[in-house]
Amino acid sequence: PAALALLEAARTEGIDISFDMYPYPAGSSYVLQLLPPWALEGGVAQLQSRLADAQARAELRKWVEEGSGDAHAQSKIALIGWGNVLISGVGNPSLKALEGQRMDAAALNLGITPFDLLARLVEEDDGQTAIVMFQQDETDLRTACCHRLHMVGSDGLPRPGTRPHPRAFGTFPRILGPLRRDAHWYTLEDAVRRMTSVAAQRFGLTDRGVVRAGMTADLVLFEESVTDRATFEDPVQSPSGITHVWVAGEAVVADSHVTGARPGRVIGGAATR
Repeated sequence: PAALALLEAARTEGIDISFDMYPYPAGSSYVLQLLPPWALEGGVAQLQSRLADAQARAELRKWVEEGSGDAHAQSKIALIGWGNVLISGVGNPSLKALEGQRMDAAALNLGITPFDLLARLVEEDDGQTAIVMFQQDETDLRTACCHRLHMVGSDGLPRPGTRPHPRAFGTFPRILGPLRRDAHWYTLEDAVRRMTSVAAQRFGLTDRGVVRAGMTADLVLFEESVTDRATFEDPVQSPSGITHVWVAGEAVVADSHVTGARPGRVIGGAATR
């Protein structure tokens, strides 16, 4: 509520401001986010050197596990705990067995501390380990996602061969289905608006976002039963209830089957032209 009040105040001052958010109680990033900003100075190579130094490693451990007095550089672990951090993707094949495990459980299985596991991921996966952090309050999540300045975004981090955050496969059908139909967060019209015309206007895409003559025919036909199937345990699951998708007027999904057509292209808004 405090953050939303700041946005509303800015809007009252005439600032053109909005925000996007995905409808999940967990966020996703890379393992480096669990460390303090000063530890990353000089890049990953310097971080690895610090971890190899006993004194610097002890300082890092203390910050990660106990936090700091700086509210703008607070430790995620001090706030949510090791058990709320899930290892979702690694690049080093020798670490693949860790995917899908919580940090505390994975460390216990290896006979080391969670911080030592964090250090190992930095050392052996060059800090590129993807993580999912369960850090949202459900009431705050709904308050934010239903706010008038909100638009839907997935912010997905695609990484083939790993266990990504389910938002990559489930964000939009989750809004259209369970949260609109079952939880009553939105009307159908409002849910669609937040995903289409609002986003198009925000990014200056004047030729799409609404169904109207002369607009680019990016269209989705879905059933009332539309729902997301991606979960944190099994995130690479396509939704159900989406029968047809057209991109620039060409069918990329027909009768619930992917056609193989790829007419999409990278587009830029007014600010990038």
